[in-house]
Amino acid sequence: MLGVATFVLGVYLLWQTFQWAHEILVQSPEQALKLDKDKAVDIGVAGQSLVSITQRLLALVLMAGIGSMIATRGVKLYLASRTPSPPNESTQTRVASEPTEPTA
Repeated sequence: MLGVATFVLGVYLLWQTFQWAHEILVQSPEQALKLDKDKAVDIGVAGQSLVSITQRLLALVLMAGIGSMIATRGVKLYLASRTPSPPNESTQTRVASEPTEPTA
């Protein structure tokens, strides 16, 4: 159950990441760089906007990586709970180590 919940959390984070990326990428360059068509380009404002866009893109990459790692961990947890574990050596009967009586 923990594996399924972890997987769902990772998929949710990925969905949120792609939704945020869509919102960022559908903006026009004028909106993203905060440029006004009627005014001259202010290099200071454009530079700050470019830094802001770069920070958002790096945050998107980080969020996508974290979301995919969480989803992968959830799959591994789920599969580990479904796979039978190998028998423990202490619980096995030690028939081979017991002395056997010769049969004549």
